[in-house]
Amino acid sequence: MPLHCLPVKRKKERVWKEYFNSLAVAFGIAAIFAFIVPIKVDSNQSLPIDLRLWLGFLSGTVFGHAFFIVGYFLPRVRFPSFLLTCLVRSLIICFTMVVGLLVVVPLSIAGMARPILAPWNPLVLARFREAFPPASILNWTLIGLGMSIVINAAYQINRKLGPWVAWHWITGKYHTAREEERIFMFLDLKNSTTLAERMGNKRFSNLCKDFFDDLSSPLTKTSGTVSHYIGDEAVLTWKPQKGLDKAKCLQCFLLMQEAIQERAAHYRKEYGIVPEFKAGVHIGQVVAVEVGDIKSEICYYGDVLNTTARITGLCNELACDLLISGELLARLPDLPSGLAARSFGPRLLKGKEHEVEIVAMSPIDDPAQASNDDSDARLEKSNLPQTRL
Repeated sequence: MPLHCLPVKRKKERVWKEYFNSLAVAFGIAAIFAFIVPIKVDSNQSLPIDLRLWLGFLSGTVFGHAFFIVGYFLPRVRFPSFLLTCLVRSLIICFTMVVGLLVVVPLSIAGMARPILAPWNPLVLARFREAFPPASILNWTLIGLGMSIVINAAYQINRKLGPWVAWHWITGKYHTAREEERIFMFLDLKNSTTLAERMGNKRFSNLCKDFFDDLSSPLTKTSGTVSHYIGDEAVLTWKPQKGLDKAKCLQCFLLMQEAIQERAAHYRKEYGIVPEFKAGVHIGQVVAVEVGDIKSEICYYGDVLNTTARITGLCNELACDLLISGELLARLPDLPSGLAARSFGPRLLKGKEHEVEIVAMSPIDDPAQASNDDSDARLEKSNLPQTRL
């Protein structure tokens, strides 16, 4: 069974997870304001506990749904213009927050009244207009919009340069060469030469652009970064503490497969095919340094890069979409759910003096056997020369 057919997290499961995460964040913020920050009725009296609970529940519910809506739709807002993207995203955030306040405040006033009033009661509306006159709402909206634009601009710049790249340039972290351990993934589009000849350079370039754009979200979710692009190939990297945690460096590949499948209709319509890709993953020591004056870039040098490229080159020969080194497998605390490790034994890669253990990450055909296969995979880690096909 091809790796891209692996039943990883379903879209609905991810949506529900994001939904409950949004509610959890909103209720956490509401609890801070309801129980830690003093809420005064006047200069001498604080709100009683029952009203604080009502206010916290109301705010958490309304803004939790607002966070979910913004988080769900915001990544889908893409425009060719950087300025237009920042402006539209900022307007969405600002509009959602203002609507949330317009819902929460009247309901809060109505709930705190004794006896409790309906939100549309004239007394509630009068107190709302007294607390928030139209000029005040307009001022706060403009302030919120300005802050949203600044935050979104910083976020978009950070995405364009790569996470923490701007900060590393500012602090000069890589101004001089420094050695560090890194996980690398070489991600390669399958049949790229054939596709380029069939589509033409312009159409093929648009395919590559869409392809790499769609892979950005899975990479961000798994704490990875892009080292650089080489035509139809991307070099991705993780710090070990992030990439090894929950096997995120492998989860990233599965999430990328899922992201492309979700956009399959778009690719069929625009290009007549759904792109497939392969990858090799390895871990090792590299030297990182900032190079270039006119166009600066943080570059990595080391044998681990050459080894990862050679591992990726074996994907076609071994008929596997995802190959990793035995060294990386030995460092992983767990395998991603639904994957099993299959050793192809030591291989002498081109340009290498020592053999490298090649391990295929393959889907588990029977989910009921997941625990058994996972146990077998852990045994293989201690005795990798035994090939299981």
